[in-house]
Amino acid sequence: MKSKWIITILVVFSILAGCSGGKDAGSTDTDTQSLEEFQGYATAKETEDNGREKILVVKGITQKDALNTSYKEIVKSTEPENIIWFVTEKNIFDEIKKGDEVKVWWDNSKPHNEPAILTLAAEKVEVIRKSEETTPNNEVSTFTGYIQNEDSATIWVTSKPDDKKNGIIFDIKSMDQAKAAALKTGQKVQVTHDADLMFSDPAQGTAVEIEVLEE
Repeated sequence: MKSKWIITILVVFSILAGCSGGKDAGSTDTDTQSLEEFQGYATAKETEDNGREKILVVKGITQKDALNTSYKEIVKSTEPENIIWFVTEKNIFDEIKKGDEVKVWWDNSKPHNEPAILTLAAEKVEVIRKSEETTPNNEVSTFTGYIQNEDSATIWVTSKPDDKKNGIIFDIKSMDQAKAAALKTGQKVQVTHDADLMFSDPAQGTAVEIEVLEE
């Protein structure tokens, strides 16, 4: 009788152990399978007003295209399925630069909207190849136009006074604050800025100096 009880107890423990092990393995497999990867070149990088980082990754192009082609040209010439905006609140894009070849993983079990350009939440990112631009670009350019909008951090300047779509948004936080505060909507200005622009829509850059011009 005693031996029968021992055998019964061993069988019960074996069944429980088997059920527990099967559940853990299934959970791990599901988590792994829900991640999909997308590999391409980082062609734009932004930080939204809420602090969320955002990079545009495009596949089917060269690193030269990523560095030198404008946002509008890339969107116009590339199939929609080859372009994805990836967003994150985890600060995993800090080291990513325009022109880097990257691999980004996203969770296909999470719901997402599908606008003209797909936007997905990135789970992790890996740099496959760094941009060939290894030295900083210290060159500057100038842009003359009219201030369409201004605040304490940026000004939006277009080449024509009635243009409400194009132009460049300039970061003015590094400028003399007294000069920046004197800028007004409608003024004609010449902006000296870093030559390297971010090809978003509209383009974005960093102002070095701004001269108000007389009409």
